[in-house]
Amino acid sequence: MTKLRFKKSLFRVVEFLTKRELSDQAKKLIVYYFNQSHAPTSREKAIEAIEYYIQDKIPPSEYLPKALKALLEEMALEADNWDSE
Repeated sequence: MTKLRFKKSLFRVVEFLTKRELSDQAKKLIVYYFNQSHAPTSREKAIEAIEYYIQDKIPPSEYLPKALKALLEEMALEADNWDSE
């Protein structure tokens, strides 16, 4: 269940950044990018996957809208929960 919650939170971040709903193919591609990452934590893998998918860096926290900050915090929490299982 933790993995599913994490994936949904990851997709919500990307949808916010791209301002559109992800297709099933896009979700598979993001998961592929996540799985290909050599980052040590799920949180870092997710950030890499997002940035690779959107072809841009996520701005520093102080420049993010509150809604995006909340989505990233939720994703980080879900990633940490998954890593601790």
